[in-house]
Amino acid sequence: MERVRYSLQREIVFDTIMSERKHFTADDIYARLKVSHLKLSLGTVYRNLQYLSDTGRVRKITLPNDIDRYDGNIDEHYHLICTVCESITDLEIDYFNFIDEVVSSKYGLNIDNHNLVFYHKCPNCKGNKS
Repeated sequence: MERVRYSLQREIVFDTIMSERKHFTADDIYARLKVSHLKLSLGTVYRNLQYLSDTGRVRKITLPNDIDRYDGNIDEHYHLICTVCESITDLEIDYFNFIDEVVSSKYGLNIDNHNLVFYHKCPNCKGNKS
């Protein structure tokens, strides 16, 4: 088993993700941390995000035609995305494991998990008529 050394940079990236219920991009995290951690590079942020997602400490959200986001909520869950401002919100509904079973059965595949995204106009964008 590979032994991983403690990394202050990794912990501050992780702490930033966990600081609020937001779905950060690497650029979001870098911009937030660069002010107080002058030696931090964007490459370091990307490497640590990759490590954190590979080890299951954060969830990497990859959507078609969009930049990857990182979520501190590692439980299986769905997302709601605004079609205007592209904000992402966790949906507080049950995760439907039976979908994996239906696809597995119908197509003879071993499904690991699935990603279901709902699109809408958030209340801020719906009220903004410009």
